[in-house]
Amino acid sequence: MLNTPRRAFSALLLFFPAVAVAQPCEPAWDPLQDKSTADGAVRALVFHESENAAYAAGAFTSMAGEPAPFVAKFDGDAWVSLGDGFDDAAFALAEHQGAIFAGGKFTSSGAAVLNRIAQWNGAQWAPLGAGLGGDVLALASFHDGNSERLYAAGTFLTAGGAGAAGIAQWNGATWTALATGLQGGAKTGVALQPHNDGAGEAIFVGGSFLGAGGQPSANIVKWNGAAWSAVGAGLNGIVRALAEYEGDLIAGGDFTMSGAAAAVHLARWNGTTWTTFAGGANGPVHTISTIDSAQGAQLVVGGEFTTIGGQPANRIAIFDGDAWSALGDGLTSVARATAPYDNALLVGANATTPGGSSTTPLRRWELCDAAIVGDLNGDGMVNGADLAQLLSLWGADIPEDLSGDDVINGADLAALLSNWT
Repeated sequence: MLNTPRRAFSALLLFFPAVAVAQPCEPAWDPLQDKSTADGAVRALVFHESENAAYAAGAFTSMAGEPAPFVAKFDGDAWVSLGDGFDDAAFALAEHQGAIFAGGKFTSSGAAVLNRIAQWNGAQWAPLGAGLGGDVLALASFHDGNSERLYAAGTFLTAGGAGAAGIAQWNGATWTALATGLQGGAKTGVALQPHNDGAGEAIFVGGSFLGAGGQPSANIVKWNGAAWSAVGAGLNGIVRALAEYEGDLIAGGDFTMSGAAAAVHLARWNGTTWTTFAGGANGPVHTISTIDSAQGAQLVVGGEFTTIGGQPANRIAIFDGDAWSALGDGLTSVARATAPYDNALLVGANATTPGGSSTTPLRRWELCDAAIVGDLNGDGMVNGADLAQLLSLWGADIPEDLSGDDVINGADLAALLSNWT
């Protein structure tokens, strides 16, 4: 004789003579995005959560065949231009206090004079005071415990007309230098990341320099809102990307060493020392970002490499906490920017290969991370293995409770069957 759960199963099969089929998702590049891409390099991407929109900036003048001078927005249905766009390339994007800011090489938008940095007000691009005296390569919002300000880094030596070497902050009305700014070398800021490494909140600045505010610190330094500090032994090459992951700071760039220790293009700062992160990469890293998934936080890394952690991966890869995964056949040009959007990953890149051939500069990788109701073993489909797991736990109060009534019963079986593959 059938036991209780198997009776329930038989009854439900009669009740659902045609079970809905949920096709398992296969991570892959989206061919539709490949066909509606930019006509030039995509250098920056940012996801605006409250708008559920993605913004892109770079050296393109059109997106999906429509005019979009150097900046565009994906509203969930299509890429659209933002006002008059810019008169030259944009290299950086950031969300600050709910608004989108852009920085780059541009100096105007239509009749508006911008001087390399601007705020999108929903209708047009507005200037931030007198702007900056050189290219903006990175933007970030940082709260130092007293106030939240927008930070800009780049090749400039002035901000708002006053001296500010490679780094400056905007308080909503005026530009302010950070002490004496970046010093030595190119005095150029390339990457920004707020992070608390155990010594308090700070904004970390990566780039090409020898120190800041009198503190020697090659290519990486931090500002706590009042003073500069060194970051260990620094790094021996340009720092091009920064991100937080598992409580530590991850840096990517051209470097291979930190003092006498190896730090091969990808390094972890634990608050005390730099070490190579997860096997490093065999070429420069240009972009790092984190994505939340059902399996936890994952790290996305892009750049010029062809192997990472010893695994083949053409210029783009994801680290899940244990191992690296390539994104299909990867990219044929240098990866420049990444951002999550709608259970997918947007990837910006150069518009030409190292050999000079044209390639796709904006792609979308489907992550297949959306949870499927009834997929108890996490294999991306609902089938007999999930049914066996549910039946073995009949009557228990555990996380496999699909219906949310705190017990495994017929309601959970119905939920599982509705997504049967």
